[in-house]
Amino acid sequence: LIEDKTIPDYFYPHALEGLKDLKKQIKRQLNDANMTIIILELHFDGHNGDHLLVYVPTDKTVCLLSWHWYA
Repeated sequence: LIEDKTIPDYFYPHALEGLKDLKKQIKRQLNDANMTIIILELHFDGHNGDHLLVYVPTDKTVCLLSWHWYA
């Protein structure tokens, strides 16, 4: 992510929509209403186990938040 490379397909990355409240909360916490926030669901072990990846790309850093749950 720091090098702005694409997440490999074997993680089955897919965007999650409808999380406007979460994005607003992150923007409020980081005090930047204009930042880009990307929320993806990943599967590190095939299609089992969901991992929520929230990241904020900037010019110098990437802020990562990760949640894991099993459906």
